[in-house]
Amino acid sequence: MISFTKRLFKSKEQKTAEEISILLKGTFGTELGKRTIEYLAEVFVDRDIYTNGMTLDQVAFRQGEASVIKKIIKEINSNGRFTITDDTK
Repeated sequence: MISFTKRLFKSKEQKTAEEISILLKGTFGTELGKRTIEYLAEVFVDRDIYTNGMTLDQVAFRQGEASVIKKIIKEINSNGRFTITDDTK
């Protein structure tokens, strides 16, 4: 993963919010990308974060998964081009 990051960005200074947004929009800007993020939202966001009997570690892990997907959805919706919604707000 480190070598991928080094190839993707020439330096840490280049890893700006705008560049990250461009990368996410480029990745999920296709029909396949949109379907993929919708699937990931179904799996990781559209579920209970806590169910009876879960440990705090399990709950934290689930919350982390959901947070990553929500962040991606927020980024790709930032220019109004996408129509993916987060019904958990």
